[in-house]
Amino acid sequence: MNFIDLGECSNFKFICRLSGVTALKDLIEFIKPAHHIYMTIQDSMHSTIGRLLAVAAIFLVVQGVHAQTLFSEAFNYTTGQNLGGRVNPGNSVTWTGGNAVLQIGSADLTYSGLTDQGGEDLVYTTGASASTSVNTYSAVTSGSIYYSFLIDCTTLPTANTYITSLNPGTTGPGGSGDAMATYVGPTTGGWKIGVRNGNGGAAYTTVLTLGTTYFVAEELTLGSTPTVSLFLDPTAGASQPTATATQTGTVAVSSVADVGIKAQTTATGPGAYLIDNLLIGTTWASITPGAVPEPSSLALTGLGLAGLVGCFRRQRR
Repeated sequence: MNFIDLGECSNFKFICRLSGVTALKDLIEFIKPAHHIYMTIQDSMHSTIGRLLAVAAIFLVVQGVHAQTLFSEAFNYTTGQNLGGRVNPGNSVTWTGGNAVLQIGSADLTYSGLTDQGGEDLVYTTGASASTSVNTYSAVTSGSIYYSFLIDCTTLPTANTYITSLNPGTTGPGGSGDAMATYVGPTTGGWKIGVRNGNGGAAYTTVLTLGTTYFVAEELTLGSTPTVSLFLDPTAGASQPTATATQTGTVAVSSVADVGIKAQTTATGPGAYLIDNLLIGTTWASITPGAVPEPSSLALTGLGLAGLVGCFRRQRR
């Protein structure tokens, strides 16, 4: 049975409708790897156990995406608390440092099509002194690491400066020496956001609008001449697009293991922001997840996948 025929499998379509799964084509593409596992099992085991193993393989493929996520932060803490001292529920690591200019807000930023982690947001403001908070995850020592977040500028910046970064160990954001630093700055008609690794400055997007939530995704390719790229408002759940801004770095990167957020002093002119939905992972898909059904819907979809196995078996007779 090929995957074009799958749409004609009545019991699979019925269960998908019950579970709220409407993007049948996307689901088919997603489970293709499990189909190959299933066919191997069926060739050697024409039994109920074989079919159950095939369904289990499909769910292992689905869970694989989550395994590629290194860090997530929904700021699901009490409104008004400083970020510093909060314990991330995913890795049980405490955010270091921080004062009242990095404070938990009361909103939940969302972006169309992107899986919402819930929780609150982070209110990034400025004061007489700077404030830095850092958290950690398992070190990445080769290939690429990806970082995404939602951001809404509430006060325009007056100068170019860095607000968040990825670094080795527990190094806080420092700007030009960071493995990958996210910069903001003023531009005619609004503000801009960019990425930097060394060099004389960041590579920026075009003009952005005050009071609008943007979905920012970034990629750092490690090495002696690393590459940093920024993707503005990519489609959640889709393949990686062409970068909005990219830069070949001048600071070698052999390891990345932390995320830091730095609220600059008022005199630095960084502006003010709402930040939410942080994700760090080793694949593009892990930081740009499309909205998914509720667990109960996934259970029903599992029944549909069992029906799918039956469809494959009948077609091969």
